[in-house]
Amino acid sequence: MAVKLDMSKAYDRVEWNFLEAVMYKMGFARDWVKLIMMCVRTANYSVLINGNLVGKIWPTRGIRQGDPISPYLFLLCAEALSSQLRRADDEGVLIVNSGDPVKEDLIWQIGNGNNVRIWRDKWLPIPSTYKIQSPSAVLNEEARVSELLEQDLQWWNISLLKQIFNEEEIQDGLRINETEREGTKVWKQPLEGWVKVNCNAALDITRGCFGMGIVVRDHEGKVRVAQCLYRRGTVVPAVAKAMASFYAVKLCKEKGFHKVCLEGDAKVVNSKTPNNNRVGLLIVDIRAELLALSRWQCSHICREANTAAHILAKDDLNCAKDRIWEGVIPASIKLIINHEMVALRG
Repeated sequence: MAVKLDMSKAYDRVEWNFLEAVMYKMGFARDWVKLIMMCVRTANYSVLINGNLVGKIWPTRGIRQGDPISPYLFLLCAEALSSQLRRADDEGVLIVNSGDPVKEDLIWQIGNGNNVRIWRDKWLPIPSTYKIQSPSAVLNEEARVSELLEQDLQWWNISLLKQIFNEEEIQDGLRINETEREGTKVWKQPLEGWVKVNCNAALDITRGCFGMGIVVRDHEGKVRVAQCLYRRGTVVPAVAKAMASFYAVKLCKEKGFHKVCLEGDAKVVNSKTPNNNRVGLLIVDIRAELLALSRWQCSHICREANTAAHILAKDDLNCAKDRIWEGVIPASIKLIINHEMVALRG
């Protein structure tokens, strides 16, 4: 991730308490911090009125221009900002909140939307108000952007958006390509000699765990192998789905499948230009595993075409253990598999 920032009056805006906290956080010795803060806090200013110095002003923030140590103190504060941006990017929660509108030449991300109000904050890249103009007829005026998302998919709830916003706000503001998002709505078999591996993840934020479901099927729609994996830890949906894709490719390699079509409903996993965050690193690992296969391809589908893998992932949250089936259909997805196979024959 690259962010271009223009800091206005950067030195003047450094809060002394923040600078002190940063130095302690970075592990500087207490005596050193006290010495530096003594140099910073002893600054005072006088006002020249009609040639006479009047009073003394004791500031509470800012570092002095021209002082040899000032650039290094500012870099410490800048490093704290960079650290918070990296953390937000890794967690998928890089948020544009109220305040100055987003510039057109920057990448616009709303993150999980928990801290952004739909109608009161400036969060849309649409000049000149940068706000939603449609009235709040469905949700209340204090509703958050997160309420517009399908949380398990981390994507917009299209049907809800159409009830609330006008076409300009959906297309130009939210920049939604609905056709691209919907993808394939029914499961389709691969070519003969190929296998199609569907994968998905389900999260339980309360318990701090997530399950992953993997289903490998041949050109007749028959299940060749299925697997579910259980992991402890709190991650964002995109990371869990990327991990499911990684384990899906590894499973295909272990079982000797050489022509593989990888399918999932996480749009970010199929990104052609992965970011330098946890999801991006997983995508790089996935592609490295795919390159070991003789032939492979990746495609994005919607939830309806990925139901079997989704059910298997949710089922694993209850079992809380890794399981694998070879040549048989797991009981939890038998109905949907049979239904899809009947649809293929029809």
